[in-house]
Amino acid sequence: MKAFLVALLGFGILQSMTGQTAVTDPKKNEALVTIGTMSALSLYNTYVAIGAVADAYGRDVYTAQNVGDLMKEQLTILPTAKAQVEKLKYSGYLEDQTDIDYCQRIMDCLDLLILEAGGLSEYALHGDLDAQLNYANAREDAWELITKILQL
Repeated sequence: MKAFLVALLGFGILQSMTGQTAVTDPKKNEALVTIGTMSALSLYNTYVAIGAVADAYGRDVYTAQNVGDLMKEQLTILPTAKAQVEKLKYSGYLEDQTDIDYCQRIMDCLDLLILEAGGLSEYALHGDLDAQLNYANAREDAWELITKILQL
């Protein structure tokens, strides 16, 4: 199963980043494939990590404070990652609209992961039922977008 997922991940990124691109410079193409692969891996792993923390909290493995601390870390790094992708999107380095659109999808997904992490944190720390609903909705929307990005 893991090998199949890795194969799908690699195929999806190659399709997303180079399938329709006008990039002819092999070095630039390799950089774009690397960026695409790493960003997709990051989205997928972040989604899994947030869900694992939620599951651990639901099974009383993690305390509310553990959840708050772990989600604080996510809520620190995710906006930074989004800002970097945004810089790339507007830098002029990307020549093909497919690559620019890919960056926007990554940014949209990072926004959803931020909402997901924030909702989980607020629910765990304060028992806020609206936050629990925000977490669940953001999680569902994030997975939908991740599956599109990875072409799963």
